[in-house]
Amino acid sequence: METFPQQPSPENIETEIARLLENLDDYDGEFFKKLSPELQDAWYDAEMEAEVGKDRVKAKEELEKFLKFLEEQKKAAG
Repeated sequence: METFPQQPSPENIETEIARLLENLDDYDGEFFKKLSPELQDAWYDAEMEAEVGKDRVKAKEELEKFLKFLEEQKKAAG
């Protein structure tokens, strides 16, 4: 029998978003202060979308992308 990809449950999405927000909180304030005003705004937008956005799947995906970007920035900064 062929199996189809399962859509994640709303609870699983919320759990994943909470985990990602914890990862975002792991970045210290000094790292945030070193970002440009535009990146600080992007941080705020990603965080607010994750907390209150209506499209939870999109919010999770955007937060994942932003965290990946931050990790790249952190590595580049040394």
